[in-house]
Amino acid sequence: MILRSRDGNELILSIARYQFRSVTDPTDWDCWHTVEGSAKDSERSWSFRDSALMCSESPQISSWLTRVAKAEWHNPVLDFMEPNLAFRVVESGKEFVTFEVALALEFHPLPARERSEPLDSPYLVCLIVDRPALLSAAMEWDLDLKRILS
Repeated sequence: MILRSRDGNELILSIARYQFRSVTDPTDWDCWHTVEGSAKDSERSWSFRDSALMCSESPQISSWLTRVAKAEWHNPVLDFMEPNLAFRVVESGKEFVTFEVALALEFHPLPARERSEPLDSPYLVCLIVDRPALLSAAMEWDLDLKRILS
């Protein structure tokens, strides 16, 4: 899934695999997806990879992006059990949606030893994305989910 902002910022996310290769039931409470990706803003670009989404949480990303794209969202925030990743709508215009992606812990661009703030403080990447691109990203995420399930 690729989200490119009008100002050059970018977030790329994909599901790399299940955390454990011996998954028998992806609906189990202890089943996790390893998410990999990269982010870029005006200050830096970096890559990350970690088992950060419960398998039951992964479909929420495409669902939330679709609702935001169609201006049918009720909750401006999408967050998860592990605080590595979160989304928050900042502004919803006619053609574009501005939202922040919070990247924390293993998804943070700086190693823990280089941070002055608490370790769980997120690094925020602001994205200004047109509505059709949000729908496209949601479809890409769904294709990633189907690939991992097969």
